[in-house]
Amino acid sequence: MVATFLSRWSSRPARQFDGWSASAVLVCCLILGPIAALVMTAFGDSGGLWSHLVSTVLPRYVTNTLLLMAGVGVLAICFGVSTAWVVTRYEFPGRHLFEWMLLLPAAIPAYIIAYTYTDFLEYAGPVQSMLRDLFGWQRPSDYWFPEIRSLGGAMLVMASVLYPYIYMVTRIAFRLTPASLFEIAIVHNKSQFWSVGLPLARPAITAGLALVLMEVVSDFGTVEYFAVETITVAGAEQLDTAAVSDALSSQLGTPLPLVDESAIKAALVAFPLVESYTVEARPPHDLIVRVVERTPIGVIASPAGFTLVDAAGVALSTTQTPAPGRPVLEITGGTASEAFEAVGHVLRSLPDTIMSQVTAASATTPNDVTLTLGGTGTEIVWGNADESSNKSVALAAAMQSRPPDTVSRYDVSSPSAVVIQ
Repeated sequence: MVATFLSRWSSRPARQFDGWSASAVLVCCLILGPIAALVMTAFGDSGGLWSHLVSTVLPRYVTNTLLLMAGVGVLAICFGVSTAWVVTRYEFPGRHLFEWMLLLPAAIPAYIIAYTYTDFLEYAGPVQSMLRDLFGWQRPSDYWFPEIRSLGGAMLVMASVLYPYIYMVTRIAFRLTPASLFEIAIVHNKSQFWSVGLPLARPAITAGLALVLMEVVSDFGTVEYFAVETITVAGAEQLDTAAVSDALSSQLGTPLPLVDESAIKAALVAFPLVESYTVEARPPHDLIVRVVERTPIGVIASPAGFTLVDAAGVALSTTQTPAPGRPVLEITGGTASEAFEAVGHVLRSLPDTIMSQVTAASATTPNDVTLTLGGTGTEIVWGNADESSNKSVALAAAMQSRPPDTVSRYDVSSPSAVVIQ
């Protein structure tokens, strides 16, 4: 047999490589070119991107994709097969109209359906508003309603759009099934659908399902509309952004309009460095938390150690040794006093070049703020916190004309008449 095949193959006339063949090869190259480029880019040198994706979001993306394909596939089969069976095997008024209207979802982009279903079924939509008015419910906790902005909602929306792929081929399969087979099923008291229709339509259903699953994978925009996938912490310099992101991880998978800001606030309370924050929802799936960090002004000695505080007196951390680069504060009355408020205002008004030299700050009242420069021990008599910006300018000019290592005191309590000793 092999010899016969080879002899026949060798006796076939060789085909000439003509213009049509060249055109076919060119078209194939044009089609395969972008695919080859994507493969080369994906498996080329990614600079550690793949390892980062594998350790962060890739497992969740793969899991959600597989779940979405399974859910949409099951729902699309249910919608497509049931509607195809009804319009081909039953007679009812408007059957021919329904037969063609059932194809219309295929002409509507999935993301349009997603917006429509979401606005219709969300908390502020007409369905839930009608239910609240009808039953007197006041709050979301008074009743339960399926969440449309979820993985299940995405399955429902995409299946509602993609089922025509299965409906079209299955309807043709049911129509081509010989009527005699259905009659035999009736004679033997068997179900026409389960015994005849469905088994013979399985190849068509499988082909339609393949198209549906390919559309599910390619239609990325619809799924992206539904839930938070990434949380970005912006504005953090001293904070551990990874720790903050972990604290906010409960919001992953939550629909953007339903992000729980009270939960975010409760999570950020555990980080004393956070002075304020804003939450920004960036569709389709990004949640950005912008934080404003507290600015430490110095450390206060206590029996527990040295506590780093900001200008509002908020304790940021406590260590056994003073934090490097932070002045030691000696304030009569503690952080709740007016003297501390004055010291905080003064230290925040200092330029970085001077603040980096301050090793101590003291005050017994709001009117006798005194700073000490490290290395030389030079004192800066500041007085009260009024005109602190002018005093800073005057101090900078005085330190430039007379460096700290040549004087023992700068008195800038009156910025227009600086006294240097």
